[in-house]
Amino acid sequence: DVLISSFRTWEEVGRWYESLQQEKIQPSPELKAKAEELTKGLSDEDAKLRAIYNYVSLHYRYVGIDFGIGRYQPHSAAEILGNQYGDCKDKHTLLAALLSGIGIRAYPALINSQMAVDEDVPSPGQFNHVISVVAKGSTLSWMDTTPEVTAIGHLLYPLRGKPALVITADKVAFQTTPANPAFVNKGNLTVTAKIDAEGTLQAHSESRYRGDDEFVLRLAFLRWP
Repeated sequence: DVLISSFRTWEEVGRWYESLQQEKIQPSPELKAKAEELTKGLSDEDAKLRAIYNYVSLHYRYVGIDFGIGRYQPHSAAEILGNQYGDCKDKHTLLAALLSGIGIRAYPALINSQMAVDEDVPSPGQFNHVISVVAKGSTLSWMDTTPEVTAIGHLLYPLRGKPALVITADKVAFQTTPANPAFVNKGNLTVTAKIDAEGTLQAHSESRYRGDDEFVLRLAFLRWP
């Protein structure tokens, strides 16, 4: 109901966040070596992007603990690489640093997954999540490594069709995330069965899912021992 901020513009908010992550996102020699290892033998930029995204998404567990400036400032990419865990801004930082090691720029996008952002009051306190953006010509490719098991380009429902503050080198501006999922939500169930002479049924069931239901099942399989 009441919002108070010392920031005058969203440009100020973006540049402030950029200053917090600027040193943290620099790729160390170890990070560059890891990026080259992950993309070895890949000549297509999309394939390189997918390889690094999958590595950060799948191999780094989401752990979020907010103390002081840690609410907004990520750990260094080198530290995250060794820890093998981090929160949303940490995972973006690692993704951006690895991509930078092979010449691809990824930018942070600040977003709120739960409430509407009041664009009349510039404040970082209005955001609760950080996702990543890679520019391809005049289009933006959105990605979120936090859920760990989402395919590249797929944003979960709470993030779709919402304003996100994208912070690039040239400008800070709100961009609307895609309203539709990257993949059509669909499911398919195939049952192959037979009954023998004694009336015993033997059956094989196979289920395939794509889209939001796919995420739920992938996360369940990841969590189960």
